[in-house]
Amino acid sequence: SRGLGDVYKRQTIDIAKGIGIFLVVLGHFTVFASPLYHYIYLFHMPLFFFISGMFAKPTSIKNCLTQKGKRLLVPYLFYWIFCLTIQYVGQIILFQNFTLNNMNLNIFVGGVLWFLISLWSIHLIYTIGNHFGGKYAYIFYTIITIAGIVLSYNNIKLQFYLSQTMLMLPYFLLGNIFNQKVCLKEKTLYEHLSSYGIISRPFLIAIIIYFIPCDFMDVNGPVIPNILQFFITPLSGIIIVLILSRSFSILWKSIMIDKLGKNSLQILGIHAPFVPLIWTISIPILIKSFSLIGITLSGEQIKGLIWIQILLAIILTMFSHKLGLLLTQLFPRILK
Repeated sequence: SRGLGDVYKRQTIDIAKGIGIFLVVLGHFTVFASPLYHYIYLFHMPLFFFISGMFAKPTSIKNCLTQKGKRLLVPYLFYWIFCLTIQYVGQIILFQNFTLNNMNLNIFVGGVLWFLISLWSIHLIYTIGNHFGGKYAYIFYTIITIAGIVLSYNNIKLQFYLSQTMLMLPYFLLGNIFNQKVCLKEKTLYEHLSSYGIISRPFLIAIIIYFIPCDFMDVNGPVIPNILQFFITPLSGIIIVLILSRSFSILWKSIMIDKLGKNSLQILGIHAPFVPLIWTISIPILIKSFSLIGITLSGEQIKGLIWIQILLAIILTMFSHKLGLLLTQLFPRILK
């Protein structure tokens, strides 16, 4: 029934967001420029912009400024303060000589929180374009996308993460089109894709395209590969995640990944300052543990072990999820 289809859709998107946010955390544990790092960064941020675009609806500029500001900018401020606090306390505990001079107190430099500012900006751009209407909207969006690509290729970063916003606009718009009945008369593109499983031609093609050698990509850089790969490779990764998520939602009525997806904003806001703390605490323990079984490894060698990266990412993701639920209960007006 339609109602059951809506339930599957919500769970599919929650699972996709859960996979995405785990990859965000894992990406911060991986070694820079390693194969795992490379493939995560090829698509994990475009995935979130794509999903956000799926549920974007036309609204007034005033509502966009106020409602989206409350949902995105207020949590940004909360987690910016939270991250600074954890960073400060952690440095005091570990090193006993930390001062405010070591901290970046620029409120517009949010580290991993850049996504929240960028997402608010992209909703505003989308709303302005909708007010132009028709072909003028597409011209407006095209100009902004081209500008974002040009800025990226010239290593130019605008304030308030506008470079990243312009670069991710096409994925936001693709997500919006994906969830509308504009290409197929009876089904949305999402509904059409949902009919495929992991044993299907679209899934196989997406995997092949995704693992074709591709230049490095980092949206926050912003650094992107050539134009063709910039669009095709991340989109293939998004398709892989959506088909996997749809298959998971059918196989299991409820799994932990969808709960992570529902709490993805909190996990994003919480996890970052704990990454260096976890490495600082775990490396001496791991060095000692390996030495007990006759294996001598340095801290850098331990950091390079993929299974250690995944294990620590799982631990931090679950911890951030639980802490996020607690903070949401304590500050419902800010975080709900």
